[in-house]
Amino acid sequence: MRNTTQSALLVLSLLLGCVGPDVRRTLVHPLPPRTARVTVRFQVDALGPPRHPLAGAEKLRPGDRLVARVEAEHRVYVYLLDVDAQGEAHLIFPEDKDNERVEPGVALMIPAADALELGQQGGAERLVLIASARPLAADKLADAWLHGRLNDQGLIRRQREHLLDELRAAQKRPVCARTQAELDPDGLAVLCLSFSVQ
Repeated sequence: MRNTTQSALLVLSLLLGCVGPDVRRTLVHPLPPRTARVTVRFQVDALGPPRHPLAGAEKLRPGDRLVARVEAEHRVYVYLLDVDAQGEAHLIFPEDKDNERVEPGVALMIPAADALELGQQGGAERLVLIASARPLAADKLADAWLHGRLNDQGLIRRQREHLLDELRAAQKRPVCARTQAELDPDGLAVLCLSFSVQ
């Protein structure tokens, strides 16, 4: 039995070494069934006092603390950008590649331990959540927001263009309060929540 398992692992590792990244990613991270509707919910709470969920376009104060909660019915990979008043995007989640998943039925809290504290700089900000059925190149997402380019070899061209279109649409919304969405046929969804710091 042990030799059979080792042989199977050897064959699998040889196969994965011989195929390209798209095929490898599909084998290691399969998509949910095509018929499955994957809804992603995104909630951001201001810790108050009193604690309350943000509805979009709320006025917050410097030093206010926020915590985000993400849930989904199937495994999804999530990436959270903070876009400041100057339009600069900063990846705030994941901090490392091993923690980018939301497992079915388990709420992911961002950050896990404490809260996001708003700085002294005022102006309109937004939190942008990118959900995907497959892992994305997290280090490329802030650049995708800023420059409209995405160099992620794990996505086919149609998926890259679709994600960039979704990011552009989120940028154009003066008030962004999209907190629930289904993954589209490409396995992607962009949700966002805007607020101002005064």
